[in-house]
Amino acid sequence: MNHSKSLKIFFMLFISVFVFSSCEREPQKLSYRIESDSGCMEESRGHITKKDKAIVYRGNHDEMYIKHINVLYDCKADSITIDARVRDNYIVVRENEYAEDNDCSCPRTISYVIEKIPSGKYIVVVNDDTIGSILIY
Repeated sequence: MNHSKSLKIFFMLFISVFVFSSCEREPQKLSYRIESDSGCMEESRGHITKKDKAIVYRGNHDEMYIKHINVLYDCKADSITIDARVRDNYIVVRENEYAEDNDCSCPRTISYVIEKIPSGKYIVVVNDDTIGSILIY
Protein backbone atom coordinates (compact mmCIF):
# COMPACT_ATOMS: atom_id res chain seq x y z
CA MET A 1 0.00 0.00 0.00
CA ASN A 2 2.83 2.41 0.84
CA HIS A 3 4.56 1.43 -2.42
CA SER A 4 1.37 2.18 -4.34
CA LYS A 5 1.12 5.65 -2.79
CA SER A 6 4.75 6.40 -3.67
CA LEU A 7 4.16 5.26 -7.23
CA LYS A 8 1.11 7.55 -7.57
CA ILE A 9 3.10 10.53 -6.27
CA PHE A 10 5.92 9.75 -8.70
CA PHE A 11 3.54 9.62 -11.69
CA MET A 12 1.83 12.87 -10.63
CA LEU A 13 5.21 14.61 -10.39
CA PHE A 14 6.29 13.17 -13.74
CA ILE A 15 3.13 14.36 -15.47
CA SER A 16 3.42 17.82 -13.84
CA VAL A 17 7.01 18.23 -15.02
CA PHE A 18 6.09 17.08 -18.53
CA VAL A 19 3.09 19.44 -18.80
CA PHE A 20 4.93 22.50 -17.44
CA SER A 21 8.07 21.92 -19.51
CA SER A 22 6.06 21.71 -22.73
CA CYS A 23 4.27 25.02 -22.11
CA GLU A 24 5.44 27.99 -24.13
CA ARG A 25 7.69 30.25 -22.08
CA GLU A 26 7.19 33.96 -21.61
CA PRO A 27 9.79 36.11 -23.38
CA GLN A 28 12.69 37.16 -21.17
CA LYS A 29 13.39 40.91 -21.37
CA LEU A 30 17.08 41.75 -21.82
CA SER A 31 18.97 44.86 -20.82
CA TYR A 32 20.95 46.97 -23.28
CA ARG A 33 23.26 49.95 -23.50
CA ILE A 34 23.66 52.36 -26.40
CA GLU A 35 27.31 52.59 -27.46
CA SER A 36 26.89 55.31 -30.10
CA ASP A 37 24.23 57.15 -32.06
CA SER A 38 25.22 59.30 -35.04
CA GLY A 39 22.03 61.32 -34.89
CA CYS A 40 20.49 62.53 -38.12
CA MET A 41 23.21 62.39 -40.80
CA GLU A 42 21.24 64.14 -43.59
CA GLU A 43 17.63 65.10 -44.21
CA SER A 44 17.27 63.64 -47.69
CA ARG A 45 16.40 59.97 -47.94
CA GLY A 46 16.63 59.96 -51.74
CA HIS A 47 20.11 58.53 -52.04
CA ILE A 48 19.94 55.89 -49.25
CA THR A 49 19.28 52.59 -50.98
CA LYS A 50 18.82 49.09 -49.61
CA LYS A 51 22.47 48.29 -50.35
CA ASP A 52 23.54 51.28 -48.19
CA LYS A 53 21.82 49.79 -45.14
CA ALA A 54 23.41 47.07 -43.05
CA ILE A 55 23.24 45.33 -39.69
CA VAL A 56 26.54 44.08 -38.28
CA TYR A 57 26.40 41.86 -35.20
CA ARG A 58 28.59 39.58 -33.13
CA GLY A 59 28.37 37.68 -29.86
CA ASN A 60 30.78 37.65 -26.96
CA HIS A 61 30.05 35.49 -23.89
CA ASP A 62 26.65 36.75 -22.63
CA GLU A 63 26.45 39.84 -24.86
CA MET A 64 25.59 40.68 -28.45
CA TYR A 65 26.92 43.80 -30.19
CA ILE A 66 24.74 45.30 -32.95
CA LYS A 67 25.60 48.14 -35.32
CA HIS A 68 22.67 49.27 -37.48
CA ILE A 69 24.04 51.35 -40.38
CA ASN A 70 21.92 53.90 -42.26
CA VAL A 71 18.61 52.98 -40.64
CA LEU A 72 15.93 55.56 -41.52
CA TYR A 73 14.26 57.38 -38.62
CA ASP A 74 12.34 60.61 -38.18
CA CYS A 75 14.59 63.67 -38.51
CA LYS A 76 13.38 65.00 -35.18
CA ALA A 77 13.71 61.74 -33.22
CA ASP A 78 14.99 62.68 -29.79
CA SER A 79 16.19 59.24 -28.83
CA ILE A 80 16.29 55.61 -29.84
CA THR A 81 15.45 52.89 -27.33
CA ILE A 82 15.84 49.15 -27.63
CA ASP A 83 13.43 46.41 -26.61
CA ALA A 84 15.24 43.05 -26.69
CA ARG A 85 13.75 39.74 -25.62
CA VAL A 86 14.69 36.06 -25.66
CA ARG A 87 11.97 33.57 -26.48
CA ASP A 88 12.89 29.94 -27.04
CA ASN A 89 15.70 30.05 -29.63
CA TYR A 90 15.05 33.64 -30.81
CA ILE A 91 16.52 36.98 -29.80
CA VAL A 92 14.00 39.59 -30.95
CA VAL A 93 15.16 43.22 -31.03
CA ARG A 94 12.94 46.21 -31.68
CA GLU A 95 14.48 49.66 -32.15
CA ASN A 96 12.05 52.43 -31.17
CA GLU A 97 12.25 56.12 -32.09
CA TYR A 98 10.59 58.94 -30.22
CA ALA A 99 9.69 62.12 -32.11
CA GLU A 100 6.84 64.62 -31.93
CA ASP A 101 6.62 65.19 -35.68
CA ASN A 102 6.90 62.79 -38.57
CA ASP A 103 7.65 65.15 -41.43
CA CYS A 104 10.96 63.83 -42.71
CA SER A 105 13.32 60.86 -42.50
CA CYS A 106 17.07 60.67 -42.29
CA PRO A 107 19.67 57.91 -41.92
CA ARG A 108 21.30 57.21 -38.55
CA THR A 109 23.88 54.69 -37.47
CA ILE A 110 23.37 53.29 -33.99
CA SER A 111 25.45 50.80 -32.05
CA TYR A 112 24.29 49.01 -28.93
CA VAL A 113 24.99 45.99 -26.75
CA ILE A 114 22.34 43.51 -25.60
CA GLU A 115 23.44 42.19 -22.20
CA LYS A 116 22.96 39.10 -20.01
CA ILE A 117 21.84 36.73 -22.74
CA PRO A 118 21.48 33.11 -21.57
CA SER A 119 23.84 30.63 -23.26
CA GLY A 120 22.49 29.04 -26.42
CA LYS A 121 22.18 29.19 -30.18
CA TYR A 122 19.72 31.83 -31.35
CA ILE A 123 18.10 33.20 -34.48
CA VAL A 124 18.41 37.00 -34.41
CA VAL A 125 15.52 39.22 -35.51
CA VAL A 126 15.87 43.03 -35.68
CA ASN A 127 12.82 45.16 -36.50
CA ASP A 128 10.98 42.14 -37.99
CA ASP A 129 13.94 41.16 -40.24
CA THR A 130 15.73 37.88 -39.58
CA ILE A 131 19.42 38.72 -39.84
CA GLY A 132 21.06 35.39 -38.97
CA SER A 133 22.04 33.17 -36.09
CA ILE A 134 24.42 33.54 -33.18
CA LEU A 135 25.99 31.31 -30.54
CA ILE A 136 26.12 32.78 -27.03
CA TYR A 137 28.30 30.83 -24.61
